[in-house]
Amino acid sequence: MFSYIDFKNFRNIEDGVINTNSSSIIFMGENGQGKTNILESVYMLCYGTSFRTKKNKIIVKNGFSYMSISGDYKNNNSISIPVSIILKDGKKSIFFNNKKTESMESLFDNFPCIVFANDDINFVNGEPVFQRKFIDQMIVLYDPLFIYKLREYKKLLESRNKLIKENNIKLLDIYDKKLSVLGSFISSKREWFINYVKNDFSNIMSDLTGKEVKIKFLSSYKSFSVDDIFEYYINNRKKDFSIGYTSVGSHRDRVFFEYEDKNFVSYASTGQIRTIALVLRILQARFLFYVSKKKPILLMDDVLLELDPCRRKKLLSLLPEFSQIFFTFLPDEPAMNYLNIKNSIVYSVKGGRVFIA
Repeated sequence: MFSYIDFKNFRNIEDGVINTNSSSIIFMGENGQGKTNILESVYMLCYGTSFRTKKNKIIVKNGFSYMSISGDYKNNNSISIPVSIILKDGKKSIFFNNKKTESMESLFDNFPCIVFANDDINFVNGEPVFQRKFIDQMIVLYDPLFIYKLREYKKLLESRNKLIKENNIKLLDIYDKKLSVLGSFISSKREWFINYVKNDFSNIMSDLTGKEVKIKFLSSYKSFSVDDIFEYYINNRKKDFSIGYTSVGSHRDRVFFEYEDKNFVSYASTGQIRTIALVLRILQARFLFYVSKKKPILLMDDVLLELDPCRRKKLLSLLPEFSQIFFTFLPDEPAMNYLNIKNSIVYSVKGGRVFIA
C-alpha cells in the first residue's frame, strides 16, 4: 500500500503530502472539489497513466509546465518502493525505486490496481467498443503480450480499410491472412475469459439482485480456426467493398447480458445496470489477485451512491483481499455505517485542499 502521496502542481490539488498510511482511505466532499483527482494520482503511480485522459497537459495545474506526484509503496514484505511520475513541458518521466524507467511494465508487475468509476456503466449499456476494452484490460493482466497483438491487429485493420476505400484488391490476401491469425488469437482469448468468469458472474448477480443474469461473448467469427476466418474474410469482400470498411473481425466482438433468454440491459433499471458494472469490476479485481498473487489497490469513486445500504454491504463483502482501498463520497453519505472497515483515515476535500475530517 502507499504510505503517502506527495503532490506538486497536480490538477487542482494543493501542493503537499497526504498521509495514506492505512488500509482504508476515505475522501469526503462535494462534486468538483478534487476527490477523483486524488484517486487518479494513485492510479498514475500504479500504472504510469491516467484512467481519465490521454492528454498529459490537462493533468498539470493551470499556469504551470511542470507536475509531479510521488509515493512510497510498501509491498507484502513491508519493503518500501518509491515511485514518482513527472511531467515537464509535455514529456513524462517515470521513476521506479529511485531509477528512471522507460517501461511501464515494471509498474504493472508491482502495483496491481483496479478502479471502480462511474464511466464503468459503459461496459454494460455503452457501445461494444467499451465492452471489448473491459475484456482486453482483463486479458492484459494475464497475458501482457496481448496488448501488442491488439495494436498490430488495429494497424492491419486500418490498412485493409484503406485498401477497400481505394478499391484495391491486390494486397487483400496478405492482410487477410495476417488478420486471420491475429483475429483467431484475440477473439478466442476473449471468449476464454468470458467462459472463465461467467459462472461467478451469474452467481453474484443472483445473490445481489435475485436474478440469474448471464454474460455471453458474441464474435462475428463463426469459428476461431485461422483457415475458416481467412475464408470468412474472402466471402465478405463483396460486402466490405459495398459499405467501404471491414465488416467482420475481432473489432466487432461484443458482450451480451441475458436474463430469461432476453436482453436484460434493454429493460433493466439504472441500479441493476450499475450493479452489473460493479460486478464486472469485482471479477476483474478477483482475477487480478488470482493472476498476480498480489493484493490489489482498489479505487472506488462514488460508485456506491445508487445502491441501497444492504446491497452495498453485500457487494463490498465480495471484494477480494486488498492491500489498500480508497473511497470517495459526498459529504452527506453515511459511509462509516456500512463500510465496516476499522482504522480508516477520513479526509474532507474542498477546492483541492485536503484535511482531516
